[in-house]
Amino acid sequence: MTTNPTDKRHAQASVLETNGVADMGKRGLPIQNLIPEEGYAEWRGVSLRTVQRERAQRIGPPFIKLGRNIYYRPAAIEQWLLAQEQAQPRAHRGAA
Repeated sequence: MTTNPTDKRHAQASVLETNGVADMGKRGLPIQNLIPEEGYAEWRGVSLRTVQRERAQRIGPPFIKLGRNIYYRPAAIEQWLLAQEQAQPRAHRGAA
């Protein structure tokens, strides 16, 4: 017995709606607010490869992976940037 791919997609969508995933954007994490990997790299002024390398080394902000696509939450980027903040070291005043 073969299954129609359209029927399978409708069944998957129905499961997502039942579990409350379909309206996630309405409740807290609007998918429109996610920044794609390319947009984040452009905003930082670095190459896409730099962002990918930092992610692989786990030194970048938290990310969301949807299929093969990588997204960043603006709030996560802001928190990560604040965590990178360093105080200006004081100048050492030695005897001259």
